[in-house]
Amino acid sequence: MPVLNYLLYFGTALALLLLSGIVYVKFTPGDEIKLIREGNVAAALALGGAMVGYAAVVFTAAAHNDSWIDMVMWSGISLIVQIIACEILCFVIHDKWKEAIARGDLAHGIALGSFSLAVGLINAGCIVS
Repeated sequence: MPVLNYLLYFGTALALLLLSGIVYVKFTPGDEIKLIREGNVAAALALGGAMVGYAAVVFTAAAHNDSWIDMVMWSGISLIVQIIACEILCFVIHDKWKEAIARGDLAHGIALGSFSLAVGLINAGCIVS
């Protein structure tokens, strides 16, 4: 049944997005959720970019794979890549990302969010090929 298939994929995609947000926050330098609750726009941009990038991957995995298992597998692999990319950016720039985002530095939030979004889009494109 198409409706049941839709519900399976949609429910799984939402669960993966939520889980990725939790995992991403645990492995990145700051506590974005706490900062967002305090009104920190830089943290919201950084986490938002990462989640939109990850959502692009989950979308592509759902739309272009033959099975639900493939969607889950590619989504998991891409989450690992997102986290590694964040760590590489922080290492290469040699900056105090955690402190900068914690103090609300929009330049850092936009840079990290944009980079995460770019990595997510590249991830999504690579799943198709």
